Amino acid sequence: IEAINRTTDFEKLSKSVAKLRSLQNIHLHLDLIAGLPYEDYRSFEKSFNDVYSLKPEKLQLGFLKLLKGSSLRAEKELHGFKFIDRAPYEVLENRYMLYSDMLRIKDIEELVEVYGNEKDFEKTVSYMIENIYHSPFRFYEELSEYWRENGHYQSPHSKVAQYKLLKEFAEK
Repeated sequence: IEAINRTTDFEKLSKSVAKLRSLQNIHLHLDLIAGLPYEDYRSFEKSFNDVYSLKPEKLQLGFLKLLKGSSLRAEKELHGFKFIDRAPYEVLENRYMLYSDMLRIKDIEELVEVYGNEKDFEKTVSYMIENIYHSPFRFYEELSEYWRENGHYQSPHSKVAQYKLLKEFAEK
């Protein structure tokens, strides 16, 4: 956070989010950015779990962009950024996070959209996280591996198919 000239007091943020949730009249979206300086795959996991625990209606995973003229783009060699040199200038890897890890997070992002941000699966996903995986990130990571191994990322799925795939994963 310091490397991008921002400050975050997570305890204060958590209290603010809890207060907003208690009002029950605000739809909360929280964002998490992958590819930031000094954050590797496992520290991203911690950030993911921390933000997930705040129970926003939508958890949006984004990927760092190196916009022209930004201070991070000026420091691209320092952090070893490899990025697409045309809009949207998305970071593919850096000194801290391998390209393969960024791809894993992209897969996880898709499953968070399908299973985490859609309330249709809320009870099943919560049960699996709390009773089997004990970590939201580990749940999505293993679900992602299951999808990848079985070729499920290659085609769109109806809601019924999504239920079926989650059931098959749970049985596995």
